[in-house]
Amino acid sequence: MLEIKMSGARPRADLIDYREFLTERQVAKLETAFLKHDRKNAGLIGLDAFCSIVESLAPWTDRTPAEQRATREDYEDVLAEVDPQCRGSIDFNQLCSGFAVLTKARKLVNYREYLQQDEVKEYRRIFETTTKKKGQSGLSKSDLDRILRRMGATLTKAQLREFFQYFDTDGSGLMDFEEFCVMLLRVRNLSKNRIVSPETCSCTELWKEEEFSIEELQQSGFTLEDFKKANIPVSTLHKDGGYSALELRRAGFSAKELKQGAVALMELRRGGYSLMDLRLAGFSAEALEGANRQLFGSFSAGDLSVLPRMAPKPVISKGFALSSAGFALLKNAPGSFLDSAVQRPLQRQMTPMIREHTDWKSPYTGSKNLPGDSLDAFASSYQRPQP
Repeated sequence: MLEIKMSGARPRADLIDYREFLTERQVAKLETAFLKHDRKNAGLIGLDAFCSIVESLAPWTDRTPAEQRATREDYEDVLAEVDPQCRGSIDFNQLCSGFAVLTKARKLVNYREYLQQDEVKEYRRIFETTTKKKGQSGLSKSDLDRILRRMGATLTKAQLREFFQYFDTDGSGLMDFEEFCVMLLRVRNLSKNRIVSPETCSCTELWKEEEFSIEELQQSGFTLEDFKKANIPVSTLHKDGGYSALELRRAGFSAKELKQGAVALMELRRGGYSLMDLRLAGFSAEALEGANRQLFGSFSAGDLSVLPRMAPKPVISKGFALSSAGFALLKNAPGSFLDSAVQRPLQRQMTPMIREHTDWKSPYTGSKNLPGDSLDAFASSYQRPQP
């Protein structure tokens, strides 16, 4: 252990469980990016796609120091670990593991398992008082220095720089509330005093009695279904929880509830709510006609990027490919009828066309045993398009 600490050794991408390092939201974003690059629906992406995904989703900003960014040597080392056979391609598990290592993600720590409710309240008060004065989303290095001095801890400039860099895990240059709490429990050398999970605690009690935030509940393992049972307002789930209209619809929320939660009409329509749902929610006929016209224009051109989720395999109906992959497939096929299909009006209703994609379930989502050891079994879960 001493050797690991002294040498600054990092975890090996082929030995870690990425679920211990990445949040569900991060994994969901990686899943979406993976599916976009997996054009052949084989459950594999190329190494160039891997590097592109890491660069686009890494939590680095313009303020992130160069030493906290992944170097070319880092990429080469991680690629050698995730692709030891030099196949030139990786699966979803390997993508997530490589991403966790390259972005220097630390093991997830639920500070609510270490800190008492009154302590979290006090730390939140200190954090919000400091950040609101400057209109920032987090604490700067000077802010942290002042807070630590008030707590009786004085650090040199070099110590403060290293201290801040260590706990600013996303390298943003600002310490968010979670990083702030993790820093304090480490400084105080606190031990875990309980386990917070759906098996040990009630979501309703944590929300109402202990005033857990949505983010804290998510980190504790609670899902959207748990939040619905706890009667958490839709506006809070959409704004603070980051849940889309599609996710809320699939969890059973009505269009009327989402409209009351200030969710926009186009997001509701793209999420798969029918015209009847939206009329009952109170939207006017003119507004619905405009939303349908906008979607129809994209679909007629074979562009489904406006949808929050797309099935990677082409869904072909009445001679028209309803996915971007299928569109490209038919466009390049000899004797393609796609041109005439695009020029004539689509015969199908809009809602079924949307739901064929938005209700498609990824093989990664919610799976405890993700593909990796059995790529053949994973690939067989798709029906490949017939030429």
